[in-house]
Amino acid sequence: MLEYARWKYTLIGVVLALALLFALPNFFGEDPALQIARRDRVALDDGPRHTIEDFLKEKKIPFTSI
Repeated sequence: MLEYARWKYTLIGVVLALALLFALPNFFGEDPALQIARRDRVALDDGPRHTIEDFLKEKKIPFTSI
């Protein structure tokens, strides 16, 4: 038989699960990002993507991916 009521164990489990959920962003490092979108919200094709990449290289701004 349980020492405490079953609902107390369930409450502790739910609180621990929520605490883990809220703590998850702290496990990931910060990676600054620049988000570029068109005004009509259409996906960017390779043309503007290469232009942006060339601009970043010209200004000597380091980047990891586009």
